[in-house]
Amino acid sequence: MLKKVVVFTTAGLFGVVLFVFALNWFGTEEILRSFDTFTWDAFVLFLLVSFSLFSGHVWRWQMILKCHGHSVPFWKLYRYRLEGYAASYLTPSAFIGGEPLRAFLLKTKEDIPYTKGVSSILIDKNFELSVNGFFVLVGIFLLLLNFTLPKQFEVLILAGVFFSLAISVLIYWQLIKRKNMLHTLFLFLRLHKISFFLSFEKKFIETDQLLHAFFLEHKYVYKKIFLSMILLWALVYAEYYLALQLIGIEPAFTLIFLVFAMVGISFIAPIPGALGVLEATQAAIFSLYGAAPSAGIALSLVIRARDVLWVLLGLLGIGVHGMRQFYLFIIGKKSFEGEKRR
Repeated sequence: MLKKVVVFTTAGLFGVVLFVFALNWFGTEEILRSFDTFTWDAFVLFLLVSFSLFSGHVWRWQMILKCHGHSVPFWKLYRYRLEGYAASYLTPSAFIGGEPLRAFLLKTKEDIPYTKGVSSILIDKNFELSVNGFFVLVGIFLLLLNFTLPKQFEVLILAGVFFSLAISVLIYWQLIKRKNMLHTLFLFLRLHKISFFLSFEKKFIETDQLLHAFFLEHKYVYKKIFLSMILLWALVYAEYYLALQLIGIEPAFTLIFLVFAMVGISFIAPIPGALGVLEATQAAIFSLYGAAPSAGIALSLVIRARDVLWVLLGLLGIGVHGMRQFYLFIIGKKSFEGEKRR
């Protein structure tokens, strides 16, 4: 527990230092000048698009849970997802930090078994990464096609892209062939040799079966969700189009994809909220594009303002459930032990 607290604190302090350094390096006056065209009406419109996008993700999760035989009210799931978002944002575990909390909330608040909760979240995460991954991949290829980068950097980027695609293909292949993907990973990591994890082996197999059932027995819902990704892609594009307009930058097609790609890459960093990293990557991509780096910092502040709003709403929900329980869960003191005993 103490180790986690130290890691979280160190990562957070490093992010703060990097954030302050980025603001000072590019100059607060230059950054503020980027907001000369900012209007609250346009910002509200930007938030409404973000709200619609977030709602689309919640609707998808609701559909998946229905396939698992559980009907949970939309606004409850909205709150659970916001709480998971807050957990991810406030810990150096971007993209995955809040997923265990979502499963925990489904179990404690809706009495949904962990196997079904984890399965629904894995499926939901797969679709979410497909939506975001499309924009990131397009952005990376536009970066490689339009700009001259060091060869070593290009090789590193291409290697990362092909590795990610290979993992995605492998996952879908395992699901189509009804392979026990999670159980195979469980055995590969030799977790069955550790007494603590041995009792979880059956649950890994059950979760694999639920994954197979969704992709092979609920094809109509799967296709429905897959088609909804087109709308989500449009909303992502509109969201960053409006964000660029807020700081007075012409929202060109190439720049929108480049910006989103850098957002995705920034949050891989093990720093809460990618603090400082998001600012640095946006400044770099704007400079490479031929725009003022300070405008990139300004854009990152717009994105961060939206994220902080979601985090505050998530913390509000966490406050209802109990901040102390949330803290204990995050630092690893409170976990799935109750399910193990059952």
